[in-house]
Amino acid sequence: IGGTAGVAFRDNLYRSPSAEVSDVIGIITPGFRVKSDLKPYEFFVDGDVEVGEYRSESENDYIDGDLRGGISYDLDLETTIYADARYRYDHVEIGAFIDEPNRLATEPTTYHFGDVGAGVTKETAQWLGALDASLLYYNYNN
Repeated sequence: IGGTAGVAFRDNLYRSPSAEVSDVIGIITPGFRVKSDLKPYEFFVDGDVEVGEYRSESENDYIDGDLRGGISYDLDLETTIYADARYRYDHVEIGAFIDEPNRLATEPTTYHFGDVGAGVTKETAQWLGALDASLLYYNYNN
């Protein structure tokens, strides 16, 4: 169990000379990690939550989350099969799309991200081979 905390300063939240606003952001990120190495099995689960609070521009406040996990099994000394997954709830900050400054959002755009995968690796003294398949999912709340 751990985390980080910090303070950031942004001098132009909107990336626009006519609506330039600066602000101080308080950020805290608590998280956890659980891992086992009980050969031939291994697994891990970890995650964190990031909370950002703006001093004067509260419509920019956000809460993001990230949860990951995976498991692997050693078939023999050279071959391992594995599966992993990840779910993330995140945001795109106001002004992040600098290629279209006239389409600035009035609040951060949130999105969901998912990833599941599985694969097999084979490693010898001479070579390493891996086969991996993943499925990615994005869902923007715009």
